[in-house]
Amino acid sequence: METLVNTIMALSQAPDSLGQLVGYLKTADSVLDNAQNNCLAAAQALDFQQHSLGIVYLLNAHAKRPNPNVNGAFTEYTAQFLRSCSAQQIQHVPEAFVELCHKFREQLAADPRAARGGIAPLLAALQRLAPSREHLTPLHADVLQLCLLSKVYNAAAPLLDLELTEVDPGRTAVGATDLLLYCYYGGMVAAGRKQLPRALELFLQGLTAPTMVCSAITAAIYKKYVLLSLIHTGAVAPLPKFTSHKVRQLPDAPDSKPYADLAAAYSSKSSDRLARVAEQHLAAFNADRNAGLVKRVLASPQSSG
Repeated sequence: METLVNTIMALSQAPDSLGQLVGYLKTADSVLDNAQNNCLAAAQALDFQQHSLGIVYLLNAHAKRPNPNVNGAFTEYTAQFLRSCSAQQIQHVPEAFVELCHKFREQLAADPRAARGGIAPLLAALQRLAPSREHLTPLHADVLQLCLLSKVYNAAAPLLDLELTEVDPGRTAVGATDLLLYCYYGGMVAAGRKQLPRALELFLQGLTAPTMVCSAITAAIYKKYVLLSLIHTGAVAPLPKFTSHKVRQLPDAPDSKPYADLAAAYSSKSSDRLARVAEQHLAAFNADRNAGLVKRVLASPQSSG
């Protein structure tokens, strides 16, 4: 561990040697894995700005421990690091930096009471990773998830009030799943902010994203899209023709039947029928964590004639 820390300090001194440091750290897995118990202490001895590259790898190694957040030490230190790290350095290792941010979010998401404390550090990390405000990153979904868990919806305003038009996997490590998660959590947070048109827009963006398969995230988005459509407009519009064939099959999928039945009952303008269908499929709605939205459907002025 002493050799690794000394190497980090030596190769962090000049921008020209950062590439060499990246190569060294990417081949130091065995050293880091064998020293997991000492990695947090080693990171704490380094400087946030000067040694950002090394700290990312040390914290990732520490996070592999069975219980990495004893007394909150990992999340407390990582929060400070994300607020203060060098954008120039972490942009050399977007995958490793995103991995660290995911691990940080996972620890906080396990306790909704602590989730709020992770929002600002992850926003700071996002700003360091993204080449511009218009770039989607994997950290967008992390921030939105914590906003949703802590019900601090307005903290997500900077992410939801801006159209994200740029995707650059090489610079941000973003992938197709990150877009779906952004649409899913973004739609839920927008709904929490009572911005139903924006929520539906995000859900539809997720549903129409190019894909060869229909993932569990896409199916979850569709169910919420149905419920919010009923609440906001009183009807569920057919998915656009350019939607993937696999996704266009969702309305007829067995797992979607409770939602199709609810939409049909809603369109009948019979509050009794709507209530019966909601009760009939209550177990499915609870399993999908959509019971709250179903109650809003039942309370919608458009649900009865």
